[in-house]
Amino acid sequence: MNNKKSSILLFLVISFSLLVIGCSGVLFDNPSDSVDTSTADTLSGDCAITAFTINGINGAIDVTDISLTLPYGTDLTDLVASFVTSGQNVTVSEVEQISGQTANNFSIPVEYTVYAENGDTEIYTVTACSEPEPEPEPEPYHPNTVSFWKFDENRGVTAYDSIGSNDGVIHGASWASGHNGSALSFDGVDDYVQTTSGNGIDVHGQALTLEAWVKWTVDPSTQASWANILFKKADSTWGPHYQLQHNSGNRFFEFVVSTENKVNAYIQSSTSPQEGEWYHVVGVYDGSEILIYVNGVLENSKTVVGNLLTGENNPLYIGSNQNAGRYFNGVIDEVGIYNNALNASEVLARYNVDSLPYESETVDLVSEWDLNENSGSVATDSVGDNDGTIYDATWTEGVDGSALSFDGTWDHVDVNFNNNNFDLDKYTISVWSKVNDWRNYWDGIFSIYNSHEDRINFEIGNDNTVRAYLRTNNQYQFSISSDPIVLEEWNHFVLSVDTQEKSASFYQNGELKGTASNFDYPSVTLDNFDIGRRDSTGNNLNGLVDELRVYNGILEADDILEIYNSVENPNEEEEEEEEASLAVYWMTGYDTHNVYGYDSNWEYTGTNVSANISPC
Repeated sequence: MNNKKSSILLFLVISFSLLVIGCSGVLFDNPSDSVDTSTADTLSGDCAITAFTINGINGAIDVTDISLTLPYGTDLTDLVASFVTSGQNVTVSEVEQISGQTANNFSIPVEYTVYAENGDTEIYTVTACSEPEPEPEPEPYHPNTVSFWKFDENRGVTAYDSIGSNDGVIHGASWASGHNGSALSFDGVDDYVQTTSGNGIDVHGQALTLEAWVKWTVDPSTQASWANILFKKADSTWGPHYQLQHNSGNRFFEFVVSTENKVNAYIQSSTSPQEGEWYHVVGVYDGSEILIYVNGVLENSKTVVGNLLTGENNPLYIGSNQNAGRYFNGVIDEVGIYNNALNASEVLARYNVDSLPYESETVDLVSEWDLNENSGSVATDSVGDNDGTIYDATWTEGVDGSALSFDGTWDHVDVNFNNNNFDLDKYTISVWSKVNDWRNYWDGIFSIYNSHEDRINFEIGNDNTVRAYLRTNNQYQFSISSDPIVLEEWNHFVLSVDTQEKSASFYQNGELKGTASNFDYPSVTLDNFDIGRRDSTGNNLNGLVDELRVYNGILEADDILEIYNSVENPNEEEEEEEEASLAVYWMTGYDTHNVYGYDSNWEYTGTNVSANISPC
């Protein structure tokens, strides 16, 4: 019997469905000895490809079809394929080899004809392609951007310029939900943002683009005319260097520039702004005309020529006009200034990409003491591992389920920090509290502190307020107070702190009450957390605490308001039903008198009581 009876000899012939000129070959190992086929009945008919790979990418074998998808940019005309068959020897283009590799042009389908020992054949079709060109990531900023204010800080008193160094100081405007992330809300009375300088946003020459997202929060027609979105005064005249505003009566958007040939050249949109609607407003000057776009659509243009007047000595105002006030009542977001004239497709692209891509940071709840146990001596952290030991505080009714009541003497909760520290770079603390008595100033609702007298506290102020403060290096870094509170009424307090950006915000009942910035943060870990007292030395609270939470990031204003609104009417007491009274009606002239039953609204209940009364 042939000593190679159990072996399989495969012959591989590569043919192409189309004639390919210039396909490259490759040198392979020396051919093995030929196989004796004189005993055909003993030869195997196995002719299978069991694996196929190009550049480390495995081909998908579906019966006799093999397909591969290679990375974008791969040159398909000269690739080396590695394959595995169930035999030892193969023939490729009449050249025997052992390596199991072939070099081919795979820009078109390639047919592999596999021969078995006994002459059986199987044709495999290999189709290779490359991935499509990836969609380009949208540029976060146009290359000609001079300044861009995203307004995504959502806290603090500074609006940072993401491109240049033209940060703005916030005067009165408050943080709100924007078109993309957070934004600034202006009250139409005295709110505005002013940059610290004007030189960096002085645009010369004959090309300029202004951009902003705006939303009125009131009916525009009820506000003073010419409400400004942004304004920069020219140095040599009363007119603007450039300006986005509204016209008389706030009926349309308006773009204004001053050039050496025309001071106060303006153009108006055809769109009339409506209350509660977002608008993407863009003004363009290209040296020959001014144009205004709303929501990506060109709405008007006008011939204007000449170099722009300079305005390097004047700051930029957002939400107002340096000359005449003209305050805007609404929300402004994503303000951009460019030193070139964006064309129509670029303006539309800015509108379609929803301005700058915004990825909100993930904020997770890391600890929550909901205090709904209503019994026992442990305040359970239902999210983390930071349970607290209750000392003398008693269970009572809270804003949602039960709460803890502190009598102002020794009552408190000692929270056992997991890992024994509070080391979050960004955090938000939320708590409900009811103060029963002004027993002492500085009585603590809760305190996070260390042995160096560094601390973050919520405590009773000396003016019937609750204040949130940070103290380190034996100095107060910030102290932000609530509005005066009413005894025995629930209030919701929230403090967010960014230890890296050195910013903090304090909220009462869903409303921002104050911010802080540029403070020093403790360098030594805060490793103690008490509820119901200022610290281990005393100043215990006479009042209630409920729903204390810690988040590992900065909650946005809308999220804080949602938490506050999740508790319905926390200070509403149930009215006790008045007992129905009996009204006595004397029927004169009769010995029998009747007593009629009435409810609290003096409506007849249908109950009568008869009484026999003797006359006098």
